[in-house]
Parts: sequence; structure tokens; C-alpha cells
Amino acid sequence: MRRALSLIILSVASPLPAFALEEPIVVTASRVEEPLERIGKSVSVISQDDIENEGSISIVESLRDVPGVRVQQLGAAGKLATIRIRGTRSFDTAVLLEGMPLRDPSDPQGSVTPFIEDLLVDDVDQIEVIRGGSSTLYGSRAMGGVINIRPRRGEAGPPRLSTRVEGGTHHTWRQTYQVSGAQAGLDYFTGYTRLTSKGLRENDGYSTDSYSGNLGYVPDPKLELRFLINADYADSDLNDSPQILGGVFNEDTNDPNDWRKTRLLHYSGLIRNRPSDSLEQVVRVGFVDTDRRFVRGVDAGDPVSDDSEFDGNTQNIEYQANVILSNAYSITLGGEYEREWLSQTVPPVEDHFNLYRYAAYLENRLSMLDENLNVSLGGRVGHHEAAHTYESAEGAASYSFDKTGTRLKGHAATGFREPSLFELFGRFTASDGTVFNFGNPGLKPERGTSWDAGLEQKLWSDSVKLTGTYFRYDYSKRILFRDAGYANVNGGHTRGVELEARWWPSDELSLFATYTRTDGRMDGGGLENVPHTYLTAGADIEFLERFKLTVDVVHKGDEPTRIFNLDNFTSDLFEAASYTKADARLAFDWTEDFGVWFRVENVFNQEIVESGFRNAGAAFYGGAKIEL
Repeated sequence: MRRALSLIILSVASPLPAFALEEPIVVTASRVEEPLERIGKSVSVISQDDIENEGSISIVESLRDVPGVRVQQLGAAGKLATIRIRGTRSFDTAVLLEGMPLRDPSDPQGSVTPFIEDLLVDDVDQIEVIRGGSSTLYGSRAMGGVINIRPRRGEAGPPRLSTRVEGGTHHTWRQTYQVSGAQAGLDYFTGYTRLTSKGLRENDGYSTDSYSGNLGYVPDPKLELRFLINADYADSDLNDSPQILGGVFNEDTNDPNDWRKTRLLHYSGLIRNRPSDSLEQVVRVGFVDTDRRFVRGVDAGDPVSDDSEFDGNTQNIEYQANVILSNAYSITLGGEYEREWLSQTVPPVEDHFNLYRYAAYLENRLSMLDENLNVSLGGRVGHHEAAHTYESAEGAASYSFDKTGTRLKGHAATGFREPSLFELFGRFTASDGTVFNFGNPGLKPERGTSWDAGLEQKLWSDSVKLTGTYFRYDYSKRILFRDAGYANVNGGHTRGVELEARWWPSDELSLFATYTRTDGRMDGGGLENVPHTYLTAGADIEFLERFKLTVDVVHKGDEPTRIFNLDNFTSDLFEAASYTKADARLAFDWTEDFGVWFRVENVFNQEIVESGFRNAGAAFYGGAKIEL
């Protein structure tokens, strides 16, 4: 053991030449492929290697180290999760699957939040995150930013079969089976994952079945055809929400008869045509279908059964043209159409609503001074069936100083969010048959302005990368639920600082740390469910040729959250305590086709409570993978 430890130390500490990773290519910032170092917007990339090294299971887990991004899981696996960018609300972030919107029209704000915890990462190649308003290119629900999930594709070669199995604490099991390959212009990837867990307590279980497929045909460099399919089916036991009773705070408690069943289906197709070196045309079509069913059985706390069901779907058609006018100037222009539909059943009433919208956008990109100066400027105009015409604009710039390794960047944008179907027409039926109309057909779109400015510095032959960014978001008009229903209100802002440091001392060792400070005002008070300070740090260590150790630490500062008070039937502010959570994963690759790993979550068994919901203590997992 002592000799092995000495070898590990020597393999990491030996003086080696500085090593710097290549900057990734991203597509989300401008809807075209660009090197990250030329983009003025704040963009983070999570690669397939990052996901595997950290042992992430879900999209939510994979985003925890991105500066400015706050992820929150209300309990064990499969429980409600939220993602907030720079202090904005969870429904201010657009979630895309290979560039196509992924959302649930039956959600009160029309977002994908009810399903975000069910999105697994076994079929993900890369996740791109834009922090800052992005309504110009991605429309409504991109006021705070964008998360674009890019699925895996088959790699060149004959068919390959891959299987992974992992098990551990809370009777958690995950099984993944994948087939992929590419030959004669045809690439294919298909996968299935089943995840089950009994949760933290009795009647706290969760299970999900996830299917994915990515089929592409590229007969020549000028033409690409692609079809994607994703299907997620999940069942989850639900707990009673945390509450204050008799002046005492109570965490979430077990409910033996409360559960949720969900289904999320996504289909999309793409035709990409390059008739010349200066023109690329893309046509996309997409369909998303969602279903959520809630059952609350009769018990001591719930004397009356309460069932409800919410269905929704979206249909999207998009056209995009990328035109290269010269080596220095290019444009992207496009148009899109979307129809959304909502059905909600709260016995004895069943409601159906639908709306359409269409929009056109344009972005200009200019690259000068040996590609050191890169500027983009764009705008959008659109029409919503109920909210009339809207517009937005944004601009970004990046300038690199080659001699010093310094880069200045900045981004400013106006944003908007159209009212959801529920905000426009929603209503609720009480157990006695009384109907409460919450919707307001006269709502106007939410509007806001965001901007950020940052500096990036590379040192030591580019083996060190330091980044600092100041950001601010101002809401000029919002939609808020009042006593009589939804209404437009004014005001609110968020602001803060993001710091990030990455160091690659060698190709066997990489280190990182991030710090985010977020402040703001909303509804006459401070931000809720957003910690003022959020820090992450981690390391990837390769040693003895076949071993890799990954350590990840997250510190969340105190944050105000609202808890329902049964004493006076109001929501009271409650200060959620800070915590520090450390995770570790040790992997051993016996060959390129066989490997095993062991990982620990919450290594030091810290008490973690998110908005009144208890999360897991120390948890242990082990797994293996085989590729044929």
C-alpha cells in the first residue's frame, strides 16, 4: 500500500511540460460552429469525458460546476429539480435537444422544469450552456440563458455494443445498453437506460426508463439527413412538502399514497444542405409530447382522493440559412413556427387550450484583425397569437491580445417571455366544484435586459486559464401570481460576479475552481432560492496508467427560501443553511473495452436540506462497463 501511494505521488508530482486542452467547438452561441475563444458571450461546455469522470447520472448533476448556474434537487433521485442561471428563474432558461426546444406547455410557465430531473446523460455527447439573455436566436424562455443538449452519434466502424451496470446505496440500480456505429455515410446510435432507487425513506422510490436514437445519413459533404428520438417514462413517490406548524419548521415527510407518473416524448428531423461553400441551409421539424399524472390517495392527512392529469405538446418548424459573404463577414437568418397545446384534467373539469407563434431572426458576424476581433449583432421580430408582436436584439464582442494571452469579452441583450397557456387561460377546480379562474388573457410578455463583461487570461504556455465576469439582469416587466390570478408587474434585477480558474499542470492532472456571487431584488425583497455565494472545486488525476481519480467539491452559502406556514396560511422566509458536499470517483480501465469504478457521494456525510427537502447523506456506488 505504501509503495502504491508513493507511485501515485510520483506520477502526479513529477515535473512535466505544461499541457493545455484545445478550445472546444460550440454551435449554440450563434447557431453555427465556432471556436469558444472567439465568442463574446459567456459559454461553458460539459464534454462526454467530464460527465463520465464525475459519474454524473442526470443533466442536473452534470451542470453543478458551471459558474453562475445553481442546480437544486428537492430530495433523492427523481425528485423535482430546478436550474437557475445568474439568479434568474428556472423557467427563464431554454432547454434544447440538438437545437430544438424541449418544454412542457402544461407546466404553469410552459417550461421543461417538471421533467428536467428525468433527463439522463448516458446518450449525451456534449452540453453547451449560454449564460445571459438569448431571446434573439432562441425566442421566448431564453431570457436567462440556454442549455443545449447534444446527443451522441455513431463513430466510424462496425456496430459496437456497450453495456454498463451500477448499483449502490438506497437500492439504486442503473443499467445501460447501447449500440452504435457508422459505415458508408450512415451513422447510428441507440440506447436504453433503466434507473431505479428506493429513495431515502419508505414510500420514496423512483424509476425511469429512457430510450434514445440518433440516425444520420451523409451521402456527400453537401447533404445531411438526421432523425432523433427520445422517450422518458418515470414513476416517483412524492412526499408532503415542508411546513411550519406551531412555530416549528418541519422537513418534508413521508406520504404513503402520493405519487407521480410522467412521459416525455421527443421526435425531430433535420435536413442540412450545402449547395456552395458560401451557403448552408437547414430545415428542422420537431414534436414534443408530455404527460403528467398525479395521484393523492386517502390517508390520515388527506381524507379526500385528489387525482389530476396534465398533457401538452409542441410542434416546431424552423428554417435557417448561414451565408458567408467574405472571410470576415457572415450572417445567419431564419424563421420558425410553433404551435402548442395544453390539456388539463382536474375532476370534474377538463380544459383544452392551444396557441401558435412565428418569428424571424438575423445575426451578423464580423471577424477582423487576424480573427482577434469578433463581433456579432442580431435581432428578432415575432408574433404571438395572444400577446401580439414582440422584438429583441443582442450584441457580443471578443478581442484577443495574442502576445499577452488576454481576451476581453462582453454581451448585451434584450429578452422576453411570452405568457404561457396556463397564465393566459388556466383555472383550478376545488373539491366542492368551485372554479377559480387564474388565467389572464390580457397579459403582456415579460421583458428584460441583460449584459455582462469579462476578462480571460492565459498563463504558463496556456496551461492556466483565469476568467472573471460581471453580470446584471434587469426585468422591466414580469408576470406574477396575485390573489386574483396572474398579472403584469414591474421591476426586479439580479447581478453578480463569476470567477473561474483552470490549470493543466500535465496531461495526467487537471484542476479547477469556480466562485459565483449573486445578489438582487425581486418583489420588494432579496432573491429567494439563490445563495449569495456558490463555490466549486475539483481535480482529475490519472496515475499508474490505468487509474483515474476525480474529486468534486461544492459549497453552497446560506440562501433564503419560502416555507408554507400552517399557523397563518402564508409563506414565510426561512434561511436555508449552507453546506459543503464532496464527491469522489475512482475508475480502473483494465482494457479499452472493460473497466470498473467506485464512487462516493457526500463523502463526509454532511446534512443537506434544499428548500426544506432532505437530500441523501453519504452514498456508495460501484459499477462496470463492457464494450464489444
